[in-house]
Amino acid sequence: LAFVATFLTFFFIRAYWFRRAARARGAATYHEGAWWNVVRIVFAVPIVAGLVLYFVDPSWLAGGRLGLPDALRWAGVPLAFVVLALVWWIQAALGDNFETRLHIREHHTLVTHGPYRRVRHPMYAAFYLLALDILLLTDNAWVAGTIVVLLTAVMLMRVRHEEEVLLAAFGDEYGAYMARTGRFLPRLRQAA
Repeated sequence: LAFVATFLTFFFIRAYWFRRAARARGAATYHEGAWWNVVRIVFAVPIVAGLVLYFVDPSWLAGGRLGLPDALRWAGVPLAFVVLALVWWIQAALGDNFETRLHIREHHTLVTHGPYRRVRHPMYAAFYLLALDILLLTDNAWVAGTIVVLLTAVMLMRVRHEEEVLLAAFGDEYGAYMARTGRFLPRLRQAA
């Protein structure tokens, strides 16, 4: 039940902010071709299939069961609250700039507050925490592992391109932002 509640709450948060931003978006230039929509579908299908299969009958994915101690699995409940609060905070910071596709919209702003104050891509870090939470709640390496593998593939394909687009759009402002922030985690030392 905790797994289902976490997944549905995550979906609700993303849908809420997507819809809210869509109403304010205006004209936008998208920087991903049609191939990226195919990649999304190809990557989403195994993730959603694993989540649904586990939800319907966890025994269908019994081969991925790790046998984690119950106390460790229960740690997934408070972690879910942390992850969902983090996702909400990230989405709220993005506000009207949020979109699942890489774009620069009319009146786009460079977000450097909230979690973006110290990290350029906090959503990816939050997704990894969500995968850890799913691992704890489901005790299933197949379900969580699929998310981690595909998320890592997306990051390798997309993050560098995202930063190139933002650098082109915001120039020196984004360059200075890159110099003082970490990509996925806060920098231990600030740049001089």
